[in-house]
Amino acid sequence: MYNLIFVDDENRVLEVIKTMIDWDKMGIRVIGWCNNALSALELMINEQPDILVTDIKMPVMDGLELISRAKEMYPDLECLVISGHDEFELARSAIKRGVRGYLLKPCAKEELESSIRECVESIKRSQYGMHYNFEQRRQNIESLCDKLMSIKFSQSPEDETLVYQIATQYNYFSLLREATLMAVVQHEQMVQSLNAIVKGLSKIQGSDELIRWTVDAFREINKYTGISDPVVAKMVEFVHENYDMSSLTLQYVADNVIHLTARYIGGRFFKTMNMKFSDYLLQVRMEKAIEFLRETGDSNADDIANRIGLGNNVQYFYRLFRQYTGMTLKEYRDKMIRGELN
Repeated sequence: MYNLIFVDDENRVLEVIKTMIDWDKMGIRVIGWCNNALSALELMINEQPDILVTDIKMPVMDGLELISRAKEMYPDLECLVISGHDEFELARSAIKRGVRGYLLKPCAKEELESSIRECVESIKRSQYGMHYNFEQRRQNIESLCDKLMSIKFSQSPEDETLVYQIATQYNYFSLLREATLMAVVQHEQMVQSLNAIVKGLSKIQGSDELIRWTVDAFREINKYTGISDPVVAKMVEFVHENYDMSSLTLQYVADNVIHLTARYIGGRFFKTMNMKFSDYLLQVRMEKAIEFLRETGDSNADDIANRIGLGNNVQYFYRLFRQYTGMTLKEYRDKMIRGELN
């Protein structure tokens, strides 16, 4: 199976293409239906695509810039463009970036299938010479991102020197853009000013400008919270907003929120918070249970367990509460009523 990413800012187009082709029959696994270039680049950090199919005219970053960045990450990536613009200059720019096909919307099923088959044949011809270790590259990006997280960014010129030293010392300079992008994407929804930094991505030229962009990005991330690691900050925020989910686990956060391995983000969480993710989730849930008990004065275990995501096992919640407070719900409520608790 060959991995394919499809990018178009029109959801209607994505839905049509999804059902237009029998992907399994073609030996294609679609690993992403993305409605913007940024989401596609984030996906490429953790998943290696073989084929990229993209629109051109999109907000924040257009398809041609996406192709350029994707080719920096994966030089052998096969690219197709599907555009609603029949412009010679766009087609020429796409070809210069190594695009195998330039299709106009609405494209026929046969035309798209034929272009994808050409990409597959090209991949087969070049596979014998491919020695690219994707897993090692992903680990290097995560490692570099880790090292950047360890910097306490300020407004000092020394910030740029530190970034340069880390990137060159570990021979990661070619991965600096992707490592920084990983951090930006993970925090982009929480720190709106990062949008401007992302928009400037296409204008970056040379190593000095890339270092400045990296420093600016991490300075903005550090402003958001006292938790210097944006991955951990996002995990903490998600727990406080979703503690009532019965399915909330480290694996769930890894798969659906952070999009990195559970082992990796669990290690980062412990390093930053000095406790396991499960212990932190338990702490938040128990403090919320106490808060609800104080608000209502109702010691009904079923109601409180439901409100903190443990309604599927009330006896377990009852036991956890007693372990956490040293009291049963009724004992806690009675002491609270008598004013014996702070």
